[in-house]
Amino acid sequence: MKRSLSFITGLLVMFAMLAATTAAVEKGPDALVKELYGAWVSKARAQKSELQKDPKKLYLLADEITAPYIDYNRFSRLVLGKHWRNASKTQRSRFEHEFRHHLVRTYATALLTYIDADFKFIPSKYKESDKQVLVKTETRPKGGGPKISVNYILYKKEGAWQAMDVAIEGISIVATLRSIVRSEVQNKSLDAVIEELAAKNREAGL
Repeated sequence: MKRSLSFITGLLVMFAMLAATTAAVEKGPDALVKELYGAWVSKARAQKSELQKDPKKLYLLADEITAPYIDYNRFSRLVLGKHWRNASKTQRSRFEHEFRHHLVRTYATALLTYIDADFKFIPSKYKESDKQVLVKTETRPKGGGPKISVNYILYKKEGAWQAMDVAIEGISIVATLRSIVRSEVQNKSLDAVIEELAAKNREAGL
């Protein structure tokens, strides 16, 4: 079943935020995912009407909340892959900057759209000795519709759980974004992709 890229990217921020949060807080992986979702919902619902009227404020709020928790350099490297290795220092810096704003615009809109969706957290089965854990959740859009499986893949690093990917209906977010961006770079050029991102960001006031 075809899924919206904006929804996929919206959930990307949840695992990205989780990646940093887990480095400082030692909790079970399923408890961390649930806590993160609850934190976002409480903040966004309190300002929902205002954020819907002012997209720029939505973008700025989302960036303010998530910036400390997202390693944009890492995501940029993963998404570009071999193109990152071949890029100049300036191209890397520009791509990371524009890609960050692109993600902010996309995930902020997606998460606000799904703010009233029902999320079900399925208890994880894992042992303390496990190095990698799958945290399963399900979401159903407000008003009904088919449920969507959203599974977080976490791994243990230096005693703390960190997220490494999210799978939507079995589709990896990292792999999806990598495929889309790499295809654009191959069909055009890295500079062209960067400029397109920059133009859209400027239109959004970022």
